[in-house]
Amino acid sequence: MELIISIVGVLVAVLLGIFGLKNQKIKKQEKKISDQEQQIAHHQQQSNVVEEALDVQDVINQQQEESEENQEQQEEEIHEAETDEEIIDIGNSIIDDFNNHRMPDSNPGSS
Repeated sequence: MELIISIVGVLVAVLLGIFGLKNQKIKKQEKKISDQEQQIAHHQQQSNVVEEALDVQDVINQQQEESEENQEQQEEEIHEAETDEEIIDIGNSIIDDFNNHRMPDSNPGSS
């Protein structure tokens, strides 16, 4: 009888030991998964920042191209002008366009 109790005790101890090892392994895996999830979230945030930066850069490039095209058109108009009055009118138009585009940005509270 004592032998059976000893064997059962040993089996219970072995099973508890195995259960403890498995439990530790599961906890390590859960921590690893948690760390990987945090890394994924961090990489997604970085990816979003890069995408936004690229979008902003595209907008800036487009605005710069439009500005260069506008400047080329204005230069052509000046070269095609036949009188001083036409050149002055073109210059005033350029200044008016500049002021109309810049004034709201420099004073956002008034409108």
